[in-house]
Amino acid sequence: MKKIVLVLFFSIGLLAHAQWNAFGTGTGPNVFVIGLTQWAGDLLAYTYPAPVPFVWDGASTWTTPIPPVPNSGGIHRLFAADSVLYAATYATGTFNQFYKYDGGNWVQMGQDFRNWGSSAWSSIYDIIVFQDTLYICGEFARHGTDTINYVAKWADTTWLPVGGGLSRGMQPNSNVKYPHQFLIYNNELVVVGNFVQAENDTVNGIAAWDGSQWHGFGNGFNNVAYGACEHNGELYVGGEFTMADGNPVKRIAKWNGSQWVDPGIGVDINPNPSGLNPYVHTLFSHQGRLVVGGGFNKIVRPTATLTGRGVFIWDGTNVDRMQGGVNGDVEAFLPYQTGLLIGGGFSLAASGAVPCENVAYYDFITGTLGPLPSEVRVWPTVAQSGVHIALGSHATDAGLHMRLLDMQGSLVRAGAVQEFVPMSDLATGMYVIQILQGDVLLHRQMISKVEE
Repeated sequence: MKKIVLVLFFSIGLLAHAQWNAFGTGTGPNVFVIGLTQWAGDLLAYTYPAPVPFVWDGASTWTTPIPPVPNSGGIHRLFAADSVLYAATYATGTFNQFYKYDGGNWVQMGQDFRNWGSSAWSSIYDIIVFQDTLYICGEFARHGTDTINYVAKWADTTWLPVGGGLSRGMQPNSNVKYPHQFLIYNNELVVVGNFVQAENDTVNGIAAWDGSQWHGFGNGFNNVAYGACEHNGELYVGGEFTMADGNPVKRIAKWNGSQWVDPGIGVDINPNPSGLNPYVHTLFSHQGRLVVGGGFNKIVRPTATLTGRGVFIWDGTNVDRMQGGVNGDVEAFLPYQTGLLIGGGFSLAASGAVPCENVAYYDFITGTLGPLPSEVRVWPTVAQSGVHIALGSHATDAGLHMRLLDMQGSLVRAGAVQEFVPMSDLATGMYVIQILQGDVLLHRQMISKVEE
């Protein structure tokens, strides 16, 4: 989630009939969806300020079967690795703790994290595995009695520093310093956030750890960076900055291998009666297109400014304004079925036409979510060896065919409809099966593949 300083503190085209849909009943009106992920065959949403993960029931409801993460004021990151679920959380006071879930309880890893100031909070923001080692980052400078400056790595029973770590906050939040997001780029661990230095190097909001030392990317930015991604082989970063390596940008910059440049797309707020800072929070590369989420109501091109709030998709030339976006800020993206799940703090999508509660579905192909009205049946919804298909009165229809996709939208299987579709050879996780007659979608079903 964007840092709020309180001093305490299958190739699918973007078709014309892409549409928004409410995703069940949503997560409720008083939470902000920070992220979406998959774990143990389930779809999870995590939020601020609720410290409990929300689990999608596969039909219409978000449930809360997993207990709240202890001593947390909301979850900033859920991360699954080797079937283990880890949680990075907002602090509720001057200390914070890092947890993993053992299937029944949250178990603390290591000692308490604290910041240097006696009243400074110590939120943890991101988690990643780099070179077979678990790394975390956040607003902390101590682990127990050890100095660890804002980035730590796990070593069997305790957390260790990563070189000299990071230091100094950028203006205007110089009293607050934090790394916000990790990614792996060019086989290095890259982190973006609100910091000026990595060890002794001035980096201004972005740094990379190569496994033995830190380095920067040019002169960095003039304000905080929140998110980054690799898109079509290049590094993109978004945040509140308006200068990158001395070049004017509109809160998105691209690294061309030697310096930061304007990629030809950006965001702004206009009019802005509240004086809010427009920002890009999340950049996500999906099927060759860049998905942008944050707090803005204008999409800025070199030759034009377009109206669109919270989210849009850019293919390098054309902008999909996603029917005007949503009525709030966006931070979370997850490929789902034939589109994207989108989370944040909003109650309406498609310029107010679609009511939703902080999570919605943007479908690239059809405006209907979930199983369509038909006599087709697919079972079980939790599968081990495979699923059965019954076509009902459609059994004699010509042109019937089947597609099985993973959650990234990649085609796993396709062909004529069979009574049984084997799945034993597929990895555990979530899949979508589609039954079509020509180009008409008759049925769509979510399948959780579990171990046999």
